[in-house]
Amino acid sequence: MIPIDNPLATPFDPELLAENRSVELVLRGVKRLDKSEKMGVIFQGDHLEIKEYTEVTEPRQDLLGNTGLFSCTMNFARRSKTIPLSSHIVRKKMNGEWIEKKEYFIFDLFPYASSYKVIESDRKKCFAPLKNASGPDSLETVARALMT
Repeated sequence: MIPIDNPLATPFDPELLAENRSVELVLRGVKRLDKSEKMGVIFQGDHLEIKEYTEVTEPRQDLLGNTGLFSCTMNFARRSKTIPLSSHIVRKKMNGEWIEKKEYFIFDLFPYASSYKVIESDRKKCFAPLKNASGPDSLETVARALMT
């Protein structure tokens, strides 16, 4: 799976597909620019868990960021359709006004994988999200990332 807002994402990523042969779920993670960077955070233990940056109470610099780039087995994908997801309350600006809305995140399925692997990757090669009109993660920063 690849997010549509990341032009550095590689469809049919050969490394993810190769690693996916031995585990149910493979996720590509990157070092975060700082502990307050607005990206999901990867927690590894008995199960893989992603926490949205707004839900992390104690930001830690040592944890990898979630790129949203992952591969899973067909068995896990089939099993996932029976797993109920919890909603998250997300604050977004719409038409110049702040609103709250419910969203569901695919990464809430990750703890249900029986096995997983996280690949730490160079963000310059795989992660240039387009999230903002200006400033960080904007068209300007994405264009620079594509040129390097």
